[in-house]
Amino acid sequence: VPLLAPRVLEAGALGAAILAGVGLGIDPSARVAAGRLVKIARRIEPEASQQESYNRIYALFAELESRVAPMYRRVPTV
Repeated sequence: VPLLAPRVLEAGALGAAILAGVGLGIDPSARVAAGRLVKIARRIEPEASQQESYNRIYALFAELESRVAPMYRRVPTV
């Protein structure tokens, strides 16, 4: 699957800005705001010859996510 790399790498900050804009009435919805603010820097095509490497990296990501996920429940919400 091709990867669309965004121009803004701080996705969390951009998402917060999008939601703030919606809250302030700058944009009518997050979809509209994202369409206006999210820009794609480049498209990256996967290389079939690298599939084994991609699989190893994804397995590491999945393991990291499963180990970190329980910690999210410990974060105070207030």
